[in-house]
Amino acid sequence: MSAIDAVREVYTPFKPHNVRAGIANEELLAVTAKRREEHRRRWQEIIDKKLVEWGRDPEELADDDLVPPSHAAVDSAVQKAQVWRDARESDDDFVPSPQWVVPNGDGGIVFEWREESTAAVVEVFDDGSSDCAIFEDNKLVSRTPIDE
Repeated sequence: MSAIDAVREVYTPFKPHNVRAGIANEELLAVTAKRREEHRRRWQEIIDKKLVEWGRDPEELADDDLVPPSHAAVDSAVQKAQVWRDARESDDDFVPSPQWVVPNGDGGIVFEWREESTAAVVEVFDDGSSDCAIFEDNKLVSRTPIDE
């Protein structure tokens, strides 16, 4: 699975129903455009204020039981975040920013989206590899490696 395919896997469950169903009107498109720009801004904040900072000084996150994100993990996470920030198939389509971006404690980084009983998790490992997991009612329903 490519990074862009992972994006589609991750964000499809979170698209508004009317967008998934192909129902659109000018008002909906205007609201969606505003939301898309807000999420682009949030993606940029994640890149600049978390990922880049973690790459500059990973030891700031180190403690007795936590391995800070590796440079390979940070580089891979930044690349993915940039793809997700910019991904869209049409004017009413965008990738929402995740609710959480956190170190995994083993030198990697986790992106997580939650909506009701669905969760999507992209984990970037310390070597820069990654996978995408989808959970329904806290049960794993799929886990797929992401190709670089």
